[in-house]
Amino acid sequence: MFNPRDPSLRSLAYFPLKIFAAEWVTYVAVMAYSSRDLEPSSNLNPNLQEELNRLSSNLRILQGWRRRVLTT
Repeated sequence: MFNPRDPSLRSLAYFPLKIFAAEWVTYVAVMAYSSRDLEPSSNLNPNLQEELNRLSSNLRILQGWRRRVLTT
């Protein structure tokens, strides 16, 4: 039971930690979805130049995500 006159550290930390954990789960889900979407496919495209352009674009996007992860 929460006592406002003498709150415990556990009761003060509960909701901020719950919010932090929920945000972290959302962030990890977005990262997993984005990286899965941008992974190179194993399908061989007959148009090599188009495939190389797509791969280059995906790598640039993933590098941006890497920088965002390192700054957080």
